[in-house]
Amino acid sequence: MSAGAWTLRAATAAVALLLAYEIVTISVAARALAGGRSGAAVSLRPNFALAAENAAHEALSSGDTARAALLAADAVRGSPLDQAATSELALARETQHRLGEEAGMMKAAGELGWRDPAVQLWTIKAALIENAPDVAVTRADAMLRQGTEPDRMLRLMRVLSRSPGGFSTLVERLSERPNWRPAYLDSLAGLTPADYPVHAHLLLALKHGEGPPSREEIGVFVGRLVSEQRYVEARRLWTQLTGGADPNNLIGDPKFASLLAAEPSPSPFEWTNYSAPDVEIGSAPSSGDRRGAVLSIAISGSGARRVIGQTLVLAPGQYVLRFGWHKDASDGSLKWAVSCTGGAEVPLTPESGRGSAPEAAKVWTLSVPAGCPSQQLVLWADKSTPDRAEFQLGSPTLEANR
Repeated sequence: MSAGAWTLRAATAAVALLLAYEIVTISVAARALAGGRSGAAVSLRPNFALAAENAAHEALSSGDTARAALLAADAVRGSPLDQAATSELALARETQHRLGEEAGMMKAAGELGWRDPAVQLWTIKAALIENAPDVAVTRADAMLRQGTEPDRMLRLMRVLSRSPGGFSTLVERLSERPNWRPAYLDSLAGLTPADYPVHAHLLLALKHGEGPPSREEIGVFVGRLVSEQRYVEARRLWTQLTGGADPNNLIGDPKFASLLAAEPSPSPFEWTNYSAPDVEIGSAPSSGDRRGAVLSIAISGSGARRVIGQTLVLAPGQYVLRFGWHKDASDGSLKWAVSCTGGAEVPLTPESGRGSAPEAAKVWTLSVPAGCPSQQLVLWADKSTPDRAEFQLGSPTLEANR
């Protein structure tokens, strides 16, 4: 073998030996790091950025800011594009009151990615100080998508939504239907009465954008307003969002779509199925003598129970209620009733010449008194015999009696 060949072989062997040493020390350092011994990992591999980064974090947590700064600087030198290492160095500089360096480091860390919680929180804080709510929303969105600090971030989103820049950015983010949208719009997380006007405006903005609110998202907020007796406000918003109110018909959902849908509506202004025992509700046939019927109700058993109902918001005055029966109900099996929410009954009077009793009539008049800001319209089943009976209903109408 020539001298050159021997030299090449020797050099190759030396490189292989060096690589073997590197692999072993990296492996041992990684094992030490995995076992929570960052200091040992740094001793084995002084330029092991992840080990130095973790050791810096441990030093910072124990109050050894000088060592933390040295280790974090080593980590940054070993891996200049490592966001966590850069943020650890920034935090160390902050504890040393070197705020100018800290700000520069954190901004640099912020440009390296979205996943470090400390960086995101610092960036959000800086954005709030600099009056940049759009930046704060963007960073809070990143944290929420990762499931980091969800309660805190959702409350922050409520606050940020009150500023024009934060509001518009929030609408953009919610339109993308992120994983935290249900918590914000369905569960109403962090929502306080002070946020109600902004939340209503938000739903309206979503309606006209690319991520319109669902029946659930509309219904839960409208229901919240109703539960707090903000009836007029709730009804107006529901009308704006759903287009569900006809100026000539004060009944919500007159074709009973909410009863026939796969999922019930949470809105009190649409029909509620009370799931009464021995009562079946379905779509009515629309042929023959039942043409125009919309809802089919089958009742078995005897006794009184609520079948369906909805909330009304009628101003004091006179009204006319019309319901089309497509099978005779003169035996009293079905009865309509109106009452003030949580209060007295509002009598139904059959219109002259239209029937001898409220349950048999197709047209009734009612007078809503003062002090009755919201009403409940309920259909009752009250059969005296246990045999099965079926009824079909047409679309109802309710209008002011002019």
